[in-house]
Amino acid sequence: MVALPDTHMPKTPIKRAGKPVLIEETSSAPPLKRALLSGLGVASMIAALGVWIVPVDDGDTAMQLVKLVFSVSMLGLGMLFISALDSRYAQPEIHLDPKARHLRIVEFDKKGMAHVAGDYNLDELADITLKDCHLTARDTNGDQIVSVPVRNAAAEQAIREALGQVA
Repeated sequence: MVALPDTHMPKTPIKRAGKPVLIEETSSAPPLKRALLSGLGVASMIAALGVWIVPVDDGDTAMQLVKLVFSVSMLGLGMLFISALDSRYAQPEIHLDPKARHLRIVEFDKKGMAHVAGDYNLDELADITLKDCHLTARDTNGDQIVSVPVRNAAAEQAIREALGQVA
């Protein structure tokens, strides 16, 4: 078993750099979970509408109120299940360029448009910590300037390799 350090910052400039490593990460749920969520969502919404098929006496306002509360709650629950399938809100991307010695964080807004949240020079950072599924960078004063979740094991390994390319 090989233990890698949680904190690593190259002491010297990186002399060689390999080709960029692109890690494709799908943020969508597994197919079984997607099918279950969509099935429950559609069933709840149909139940919200189907409760009104059963007739009620005209003077029974209490039963109509119960049907209304049940219908609204099932409609809300169905919309909640359906909205859980939305995967437009992607996690931020980490662009680490060992040759140019830059760390760039790209975030996505609600419309899916990308914008650079931060562009940092590796020489100006005191340390980069990859711990507890978070990439954290601190400046020379020790202040945290960026903390990005890393939930993919391949991405974590690629970051460790990119930071460890000291010759």
